[in-house]
Amino acid sequence: MPLQSHILPPPILRKVSSKISELLRKDVLHQPAEDHRLYTPGFCLPIQIMPKQGTLKLGRPEGVRVFIQHGDSVLAAVDFMYHGRQLKLTTIHQGGGLDSMLVMLNKLEKRYKRYPGACRPELIYFLLGRSPYIKVTAGREIRFFHQPKEKLIAVTAEQLLRNISAIIKHRQS
Repeated sequence: MPLQSHILPPPILRKVSSKISELLRKDVLHQPAEDHRLYTPGFCLPIQIMPKQGTLKLGRPEGVRVFIQHGDSVLAAVDFMYHGRQLKLTTIHQGGGLDSMLVMLNKLEKRYKRYPGACRPELIYFLLGRSPYIKVTAGREIRFFHQPKEKLIAVTAEQLLRNISAIIKHRQS
């Protein structure tokens, strides 16, 4: 089964759709199509922010990355973070950063293509990280991946924590 998008509750989806429409109308997101109404929220990834007291506690999502699409064409990705009951737009991704995330998701899609159950990806966001990490939950199995260069690399939870700790120590020195 292919990777499954995070399903946004209807009130949040309305807020996200409204904000995306506003960005398109104001030409903040430069779209090739004449009609901004062609672009809609597409695939959604929950966002977890790291680090959390040196542990890999992953609970409720702290935000969501929404890919703005028209058919198979992805225009941009927009990050929204939860602030209490509010949803705040924080980051817009276009260009190279967006392309590398799409390549990573496409590789994960191929990897889990034949898996019989639901495969749910989740973005592990670490501000100082060189490349994003993605957690994929497939049944009871949880795996972590990142793509620092061309190759998609599976990492254990312990390796992920070590990588994050090393980056923090390097930044503090």
